[in-house]
Amino acid sequence: MERPKGVTVIAILNFLGAAGAVLLVLGVGLTGKPLTDFMPELGEFPLDPALLQAVFTGALLFSALISVVLGLGLWKLQNWARIVVFVFACLSVLGNLFGVIGAAAQAKDRELLTGIVTLAYNGWIIWYLWQPHVKQAFAKAPPTPPASALPPSPPPGDSNPQP
Repeated sequence: MERPKGVTVIAILNFLGAAGAVLLVLGVGLTGKPLTDFMPELGEFPLDPALLQAVFTGALLFSALISVVLGLGLWKLQNWARIVVFVFACLSVLGNLFGVIGAAAQAKDRELLTGIVTLAYNGWIIWYLWQPHVKQAFAKAPPTPPASALPPSPPPGDSNPQP
């Protein structure tokens, strides 16, 4: 079966997300500046800045690897990838609900807009990956036995074949 267009879009977005994470790691690493220069709020963490940078880099590279694996799984119509992306989208919606509520309560327009867009995107993924035609595309076709494993067909005109 042909890969649905929406699955192709989700897979490509996974690949782009992975590339973005790697570029971010390279960009921060090539500047030679500590991570806290880019995100001053991280200076409040009780971790050593070098350790914080290592943890951040490791987490980004791990998420890039996961995104590539999921993107490839979706590209190849592997049902496990559809299920994992569906679960991640559900978890993201739950987490973003709290972020949107918090941003609205604090009147943080940028965070509110980002949260709403993320909610809409993940909501679309949940809806789309549950559509019957998408689920069917990921369903494995029953295996066809090789021709040598099939019993011989009766000769034409023989209405009572012998076993």
